[in-house]
Formats: sequence, structure tokens, C-alpha cells
Amino acid sequence: MLSKKARQIKEYVAGEQINFGYIKLNSNENPYPPSKAVLKAVKKAQRLNYYPSPKSDELRKALGQLYDINPDNIFIGNGSDEVLGLAYITFFNPKEKDIVFPDVTYSFYPVWAELYDINYRTIPVREDFTINADDYLNLENCQGIILANPNAPTSLELGKQDMEKIIQANQDKVIIIDEAYVDFGDYSCLDLTKKYNNVLVVRTFSKSWSLAGIRCGFAFGSLELINGLNKIRDCFNSYSLDRVAEAAATAAVKDYKSVLKRVAKIIYTRDRFIKALRELGWIALESKTNFVFASKPGADAKSIMLKLKESKILVRHFNLPRINNYLRITVGTNEQMDKLLKELQKI
Repeated sequence: MLSKKARQIKEYVAGEQINFGYIKLNSNENPYPPSKAVLKAVKKAQRLNYYPSPKSDELRKALGQLYDINPDNIFIGNGSDEVLGLAYITFFNPKEKDIVFPDVTYSFYPVWAELYDINYRTIPVREDFTINADDYLNLENCQGIILANPNAPTSLELGKQDMEKIIQANQDKVIIIDEAYVDFGDYSCLDLTKKYNNVLVVRTFSKSWSLAGIRCGFAFGSLELINGLNKIRDCFNSYSLDRVAEAAATAAVKDYKSVLKRVAKIIYTRDRFIKALRELGWIALESKTNFVFASKPGADAKSIMLKLKESKILVRHFNLPRINNYLRITVGTNEQMDKLLKELQKI
């Protein structure tokens, strides 16, 4: 009954969703709830009997004011995953030149490529998991580049000079910069979307904004890129963001100070946790995200993950080459991370 594609494709697997009775540190959600202003906006959402604005006009206006960018240069989607998935169809031709991304990065990138029959190749990161910008200069047989920055699951950030060097050397290709974790890092590439017409910056409300449950993502880019996304979106789902989600996201944007406070708390806890892990003999990478990528020499990461689950703590393990002995640990509250450290000491 299934198509050949449905039978053969290997789908993306999300982190295990057990929301009650566990300390949930496996999906990079924000441990803190959104502000009261957001919850109030959700309760007051009205006219649910009517379709929402196709382009989420109020949200684009609020984001434009926050980031000093024309709302016409902003695209809204049902989570950044939808935005990225639509970008593949919008900018890349099937069965032609390759799209390129690191070998250790967001594991959804190859899934979209397989789904849409887009050729792709990966470029290995260095032994320390950093990206070598020189590997991406003047690429041949390439129609696009995708870089998560900061990268996942490694938690590392590529320097802005290196990022712009890659863009300058590839102005004939669409470059997608996935900034899901940007608020926990040192800089954003938003200004580069104004400087270069081929750059699309994609973000999400799921991490720093404490709104993973509403599924809202957005992108910044030139009019050509944004208009292309709108055209493809309208061939797929003209009303991708519902009224309740738009109300929540808009309220969050207008209450951005509370977002920054939560981000500061997570960064403090993250740095404190990395220090404690290293004192226990772990290798923990310098994180610019809301998670920590870590390994314990001489121990099996999957076994540690399973033992933590027995103690009602969820962390993420990837059974993939080069990273199968690392754990990706979401930064929770101070209390949650202290309990995790105690369990790790026992193990």
C-alpha cells in the first residue's frame, strides 16, 4: 500500500517524549515556562472559527520591530523543521548538483535530501568536531550549503569571520544558516542576510523562547528567497501557523526581556555543569547552545544513557559514526543538573 519512497526512506527519529515522572534532558527544550504575558495571550486568542493570517502578519511585524528588519524579509512556518523542509524544495533541484553540510550535524538534513531526491555530500568536521571553513570555499558541483550555527549535536560555534568567508566564496549558491541555538551563542548572522542575497537564516521558538509546544519557526532573507518560500508554502499549506500559536509567539516577542532572563539562567547553569562534569573526568565540549555534548573516557555512552533512564533521567544518545560514545545533555534547572551529577557519580 505504501509508495516506493515511503517503504525505503529512513525517517528522522526525535528524542523520546516522556513528559511526566522524568527529568527530561533529551530534546533541548527550555526547562522554564514562557512568561505570563504569553500564557495570557493564549487564553485570549480569539476568532478561532476563522483561518489565520496566511503569512502571520502580526508576528512578522513584531519580529521586524525586534530585529530591525522589514517584515517582508521574514517567513513564518510551523516550526523551523517545516521552514527548512520547505527551503529544500524552494532552493534545491532534485538529482542535480549536491547540497553540502558537515558529517556531524543535525540528523534531519540528510532525511530531507532523501525525501526530495536531492543529491548531497558531507564534509567531515575536524577531530575536535570543529568546522574548517576552508573546506567550504569555492565548492564544485554544489548548489547549496547548510550550516547549523551553533552546530548540533556538537554545541560548537563557527566564528563569524569564517562564516562570512564561506558566504563570500559561494555567492552563486543558497546558504542556509540554521540558528536554532543562536541566543545561547556569541553572535548571529542576521546582518549577513542584508548584506548577501543568497543567505537564509532560520530560527525557532522551541529553545530560548520556551515555546517548543506551539511549533513555530521563522526565517530571514532577501525578498527573492522569502517570496520563493511563500510560493512553495502556498502549494503545501497556506495556513501553516494557527491563531493560538501566532498569539503566543507574538506575545513572546513583545516580552523579549523575559526571554533574555531565561537564557542567562540557562547559560549560567550550562557553564556550571560543564565545569562539574570535567571535574568528574568527563570530556565536555565548550557549548554555545542550551545543551552539553560530553563523553566519559573508558565508559560506554549508551550504557550510561540507559542507566540514567532507570533513574528517571532522559538524555540523548546517537548511534552514529564518530559520536556514538557521546551524550547530548540538555541544560535543565540547577536542581535537575545537580541530580544528574549525583547519578553520574553513582554510575
